[in-house]
Amino acid sequence: MNILYLMDISPLEDKVLFDKYFEKMPPARREKVERLRFQKDKCLSLGAGILLYGGLSSLGIRDDEIKYTQSGKPVLDEQKGIYFNLSHSGKMVICAFSDRNIGADTEEVRHFEDSLVKRIFTENEIGSVRGERDRYLTRLWTAKESLMKYMGTGLGTDPRKIDISGEEKFRARLCGEEYKGISFSCFDEGNYAVTVCSEYDDILVKRHIPN
Repeated sequence: MNILYLMDISPLEDKVLFDKYFEKMPPARREKVERLRFQKDKCLSLGAGILLYGGLSSLGIRDDEIKYTQSGKPVLDEQKGIYFNLSHSGKMVICAFSDRNIGADTEEVRHFEDSLVKRIFTENEIGSVRGERDRYLTRLWTAKESLMKYMGTGLGTDPRKIDISGEEKFRARLCGEEYKGISFSCFDEGNYAVTVCSEYDDILVKRHIPN
């Protein structure tokens, strides 16, 4: 089963609340926050830490069991049998957990210029647009990126090699072949699209409000 934590970081713009949570973070996360130049980015990084460490704590994982790669990505020993994935956009932070591989992405609904659409979406996807164009394309993009994160390739994969289709439930094709064994959980959270790609159909969503 998947567990997804979501948080609007707006309350962290209050310095007292920010400092309260900052002091609770392990040294590695505090250093990561401090290296950032802009306060918005500091709030996003702190918010990611709140969800990550809080979620892992509920699963019995200690702060010191998390390691960081040279690029600053938090990782956990595979022997723990717990996988997680972080994403943020605008003022939204999400963190997904599972006992199997997982990819998650959130994006604030944005306008897609035609030149960008042609670079990241397939002709089939462009032709399937319905309803509010920008919202639908944002959903498609989160599905693509969640799959790329699930595969571990990130943006190293040409997004046009992934074709997302379906109405109530998304399906994916990679280089023309159906990508089997995965499921997309996609929903709107206010003005944000959120998608989790995993081997499970179900997902438990928990919303965290800093106080």
